[in-house]
Amino acid sequence: MKLLKVFSAVKSLIILTGLSVSFCLIAGEPFILVSEEEYLLQLNQKNKQRNEMGYSMEFRSSTSFGTDRNVPLITIKSPSIKSGLYSPIKIEINFKASDDADIQVNSLKVLYGWLNLDITDRIMKHTQLTHAGISAENVKLPIGEHDITIKIRDTKGRHAEKEISFEILK
Repeated sequence: MKLLKVFSAVKSLIILTGLSVSFCLIAGEPFILVSEEEYLLQLNQKNKQRNEMGYSMEFRSSTSFGTDRNVPLITIKSPSIKSGLYSPIKIEINFKASDDADIQVNSLKVLYGWLNLDITDRIMKHTQLTHAGISAENVKLPIGEHDITIKIRDTKGRHAEKEISFEILK
């Protein structure tokens, strides 16, 4: 009888271990952050804006500060915006609140393209989010130019916004 219980416990442990390994393998696989159709929709809008405004895209990163210099700081560690990238990419973004506040993790918004498509839920399914930032591996994006805006608030109600633009090459 004891041998049967031990065998049953070992069998359960093997099954749970197998499930854990399967979950880790799935979590490490590339995931599509933006579909080809969504990319083309935002590209058409961007091209329309470019024609109207007469400018071209450059790699860039910009931060919006209000009048309060104690707004949270958003730092893009990855992707590097200095050169073209190859998909899948790693996204790593750090947050830092001023000494008198903390980051409100649930305030995170991630917007895509000129149409401000909210992709927060998509990235949250595949990321590690802490008060210090987010990190997502194996993010697949279509070939072309991409604009992503990150928004976050602190516990004092101050908000920060940072836009990054980069290009995915063939």
